[in-house]
Amino acid sequence: MIVVAGGGYEPEPEPHKMKAIRRRHEPEFKARVALEALKGIACSSTSLRISVRERAELVEKNHPRLSMRKQCELLNVARSTVAYQAVPEEPEDIRIKRLLDGIYLIDPCLGSRKLVTLLERDHGVDINRKRVQRLRREMGQEAIRCKPRTSIPDHGHRKYPYLLRDLTISRPDHVWCTDITYVPMPGGHAYLCAVMDWHSRKVLGGHGKT
Repeated sequence: MIVVAGGGYEPEPEPHKMKAIRRRHEPEFKARVALEALKGIACSSTSLRISVRERAELVEKNHPRLSMRKQCELLNVARSTVAYQAVPEEPEDIRIKRLLDGIYLIDPCLGSRKLVTLLERDHGVDINRKRVQRLRREMGQEAIRCKPRTSIPDHGHRKYPYLLRDLTISRPDHVWCTDITYVPMPGGHAYLCAVMDWHSRKVLGGHGKT
């Protein structure tokens, strides 16, 4: 017997009827449970997080049971995000990024104000400061400058002595140094690692890798 509101009772459904009810609602029920589970993972504060773009890719346009609107609601995704098509980058922005990359290799200490002047004077590019900042932010470029608290070590790190502090380097082949940089290529960038002589500044060896 099943207790209902008001203190009454009603007979339990027969087993074969319960099985028929479960079978009839099984596809939609499973879909709802799966989407609710994904929504819970995406919106929870745990480490199992799913980005908005990944959740948007889970929406099926031709789902047999759930409409796109219901799927977006369960996944906590806006319908405009599902229908969004990425816009290709403008050729002018690509050309300016190439120019900014070349200037950065020559002088990485220049800020956005100085770059606006250089682009307009040397390359004839009419650009404002906000656009330069946006393009540099997309490229991951940042001017090299003094920042606060850059030389405070962690207490657990071992401090190694500077062996060249009182050393006078007066001849070649006395002290070597190494450095790594990157060189722009037609298909991206190539990383270059070089070993140099400290006194003569000659490159003793190097290795490049894309």
